[in-house]
Amino acid sequence: MAILVTGGTGKTGRPIVQLLHKGGHSVYVASRSGKAPQPHTGVQFDWADSATFEAPFAAASAANETITAVYLVCPNLPDHSAIAKIVNSFIDLAITKGVKRFVLMSASAIVKGGPGTAGQGFVHEHLDKIGADYVSLRPTYFMDNFVESFPNVTVKTQNVVLSAAQDARIPFVSAEDISKAAVEALTAEKIAHKDLLIGGPDFLTFDDIAATLSEVLGRSIVHKKNTQQQQEADLIKLGVPEGVAKFLSAMDAAFTTGEEEKRFQAGNTWTGSQTFKAFVEAHREAWDA
Repeated sequence: MAILVTGGTGKTGRPIVQLLHKGGHSVYVASRSGKAPQPHTGVQFDWADSATFEAPFAAASAANETITAVYLVCPNLPDHSAIAKIVNSFIDLAITKGVKRFVLMSASAIVKGGPGTAGQGFVHEHLDKIGADYVSLRPTYFMDNFVESFPNVTVKTQNVVLSAAQDARIPFVSAEDISKAAVEALTAEKIAHKDLLIGGPDFLTFDDIAATLSEVLGRSIVHKKNTQQQQEADLIKLGVPEGVAKFLSAMDAAFTTGEEEKRFQAGNTWTGSQTFKAFVEAHREAWDA
């Protein structure tokens, strides 16, 4: 089985590629550079250039292989409907090239037909309409955001965790666990659920997050409980693009209703095994001042 991983050098793409290789699968790693670490095959692929859409299939054909599954990470562009048109056109092409299954990286708050941060809801809707064999993976808040995104900055420089989620309980999940779910979806003989929520083993508040960081790092980390407007303003100050800041702040605010906890208690869920404490212990150097 040959599998194409778009966003193959990204947060979830990297571990997915590694897990697939360990499982004996032939992997094509799509990126704008076209480069991939050995022993993987890199292919040049750019969502902004449809002329590159044929490249993965040409590379597979040259190796006497057929790509039968694709991991989809949508590009982050301002116009969500335009993103969906681009990604959907690639999906339609991929089907003509022999692709049988698509695994879409989405998010817990993004429903089928909704825009999301990068048009994922529209892509989800297209996959459903055309009758594709697919899974829309909808993970909740990434633990890894505390290492690779704005939360890392505020913890390192201010000993503060920012949120507008108040006392909401969220099943924070690691990219490592999300990647395991993605590999299962890409390689399973049959798909059990097309719309799958991905969470971690524990429901935690941001107060819990701050307490765990304090315990492991050995210094006091506090949770600043923002309003939605305060959170948006703080994110923009940190350099988060305004549109993304609005979405993230609104998502936090939605958590205050208990919506995320209810969603995971009622929906089809895949539960990872890594606890937040274990995650922090494994990455503690990321918060060294």
